[in-house]
Amino acid sequence: MEALGRKRYPAEFDPIASIQWFLNSVLPNPLIYFSARTENAFAISHLHANPFRGGRIVVDIMFICADHGAMWEAVELGEASIAWARDHNAKAWQISSDTDIDLGPIARRLGCTEISPRYVLELA
Repeated sequence: MEALGRKRYPAEFDPIASIQWFLNSVLPNPLIYFSARTENAFAISHLHANPFRGGRIVVDIMFICADHGAMWEAVELGEASIAWARDHNAKAWQISSDTDIDLGPIARRLGCTEISPRYVLELA
């Protein structure tokens, strides 16, 4: 995760904080986090219930990262995450990116529909 994250995420990527978060949050909570990797990719999914929508269970991809030329491995990880979401009775599976990588081809390959608009106000 560290080497690939440094390679594919922006300069702000903090490998130490990412590893600490993974060890302290993801690994101890397998009921709400799903992590998977292949030789050239990794993904971390998060299951949560939205109390404002009747406790609707949703799974979000928090990280999905593949090396150059290995996007098909990201698709495999997405399929595994979707299967995990279904096993946990999720009503939706969502994918988005905090990077400039266009996840549209992966999302469409996985059967997703695009939702918009999405807005952000950068505070720093």
